Formats: sequence, structure tokens, C-alpha cells
Amino acid sequence: MITEIIVSVAFACIAFFYCRKITIRRKLWWLKRVHGYPIIGSALDFIDSSKSLKMMEEIVEKTNGWGYFEVLNETNILVTQYRFVEWLLSSNTLLKKGGIYQVLNRWLEGGILISAGSKWKKGRKILTPAFHFNIQEKFVEVFEEPSNTLINILNTKAGEEQINIHPYLVKYTLDVICQTAMGVQLKVQESSHNDYSEAVSEMCRIVVERAFKPLKMNDYLYMLSSDYWKELNYVKLLHEVSDRVIEIKKREFEIFSIAIIYQNSSQDLSPEGKLDACIKTGNMI
Repeated sequence: MITEIIVSVAFACIAFFYCRKITIRRKLWWLKRVHGYPIIGSALDFIDSSKSLKMMEEIVEKTNGWGYFEVLNETNILVTQYRFVEWLLSSNTLLKKGGIYQVLNRWLEGGILISAGSKWKKGRKILTPAFHFNIQEKFVEVFEEPSNTLINILNTKAGEEQINIHPYLVKYTLDVICQTAMGVQLKVQESSHNDYSEAVSEMCRIVVERAFKPLKMNDYLYMLSSDYWKELNYVKLLHEVSDRVIEIKKREFEIFSIAIIYQNSSQDLSPEGKLDACIKTGNMI
């Protein structure tokens, strides 16, 4: 009886995925399909993540930059035609991200990178003014300090025949982002070991590995890997730092607001009112 139930469930799942694939293939009739194995598609071609980009290049050549391939139940479109990409990226309706973006969900928790629809539009509307040219100019001084730190570190390596510049640029970028976006100085470049920097680097590694390893894209199979438990710890650390920064900034804003109110109203206050305003400002600090 149990065997019959398991077989029936397995057959139903296979039938469901097959019907889903047929539906998607009919919608993508205008693209050339890369044929793979039944059910798993081209999954075996992407087992070795170090060869994934090479495999994609081969797919682009086979389809003339106008095709798609299947990995398990996921359909992946590879298009290099710039007019199509331009149309897609400029669309105001095609805003839903692909399933691959969901590997970032635990880390970013619905941020603008992985959100869609009205939530994405609201976030984009708030964020866009921050990238205005006039505002960007004000951050030149902010970039200067971490840039000088990077130059000084690289000067100490000048006598070496060759160096791997990637880890230095990663720390530099993290310093700049933290100082510009969050308004805090972590000085990652100046420390030999930094938990926050390590957490960011490891999360990037985990995300990339999941993106190029079909088995890890499955949430249930991913939970059986060691990276799943590492991710939980790294995400906890990253969120703790972000939460602390938000609390500090909220407190600074409250102090600043009270100081402005006191400054604007101090001339109209009685001596008792001035004392009360000073006490409130002092309590906030």
C-alpha cells in the first residue's frame, strides 16, 4: 500500500513538471531550445561550477545568442541580442525577478534587488534621488580616506613580483559602501580579520555557488549541506550590524530634531521652558 502511494505521488510530480515544461516550451517557441536529458535537462552540464560560464558560452554559440536551456524544473533564457535586452530592462511591467534571486532572500529580506511590483517601485522612487550627480559629488571626500588607505596598503606590496588584488579591492569596496550607505566607518582594510567582512565574502561565495549548482538551488537539498548552517550564522551577524547602525542613526536623528526645535523656539521660551528643553535634550543624549 505504501509503495503504491509513493509511486503514485512520484508519477504525479513527474506528470506535473512535464506538463509545466510543455507549457513553457510552447510560450518560448520563438527561442531555440538546447536539448538535454529527460526530467533533469542540462543539469549534468553544470555540476562543475567552475565550468558553468564556459557552458553558457557554448550555449550562446549553439543558439546564436537566442535560446534557452532547462535545469531540473527551471527554464533559463540566454539572450545576447541587445535590442531584446534593452526592451526587457526598460519594461515597467516585467519586474518580477527570476527564481535564482530568491537565494538572496534570507540575506536581503525583500530588498529592492529582489522585490517586485509596487514594493520595487516604491523602493526605486526613494533610492533614485540618492544617485543624482550633484549628490554624488559630495561623496568624493568620503571616498578619499579609504582610497588613501588602499594606496598605502598596495605600496607595501610594490616590491613583490605579483599579487592578487581582489581581496584588497573587496575590503576597499566594503569600507566605501559602509561609509556612504550606512554612514559608519568599519575600517575593514586596516584590520587583518573582520567578522563582518568575512560574513559578506562568504555570503557572496554561497550565493554564487547556489546559482551555478542546480542541486543547491533546491531549498530542501540545500538544507542538507553545511553551507546552509553557515549562511544562518552569517546572516545573523550581518543583520545584527545593520540593526545596530539603524538604531544609532535613529537616535542621532532624534537628538538632531530636538536640538533644532530647541534652537528655533528658545527665544520664545520662559526660563522654566528653556530649562525643560535643556533637560529633554540632555536625556536624549
